[in-house]
Amino acid sequence: MKQQEQSSANLEVKKLILNARKEILDEVYESAKDSISKLPAEKNQIILKSIIEKNESGTVRYFQEGKTKQQSRK
Repeated sequence: MKQQEQSSANLEVKKLILNARKEILDEVYESAKDSISKLPAEKNQIILKSIIEKNESGTVRYFQEGKTKQQSRK
């Protein structure tokens, strides 16, 4: 029974941590969205063009355990 209580407590802690992380990510997302919406149209266009050009390369870049990896989309 003691082991089950410990496992339950550990799960509750993990749940609280995940909820706190989600709240932080939601706040960051909203802040970024606000900042982007306040950019002048010209700046927004430059940024979007840059993003599109970087993603037309046919490769995907992702991060894993401190390493950057690239993989072909094909």
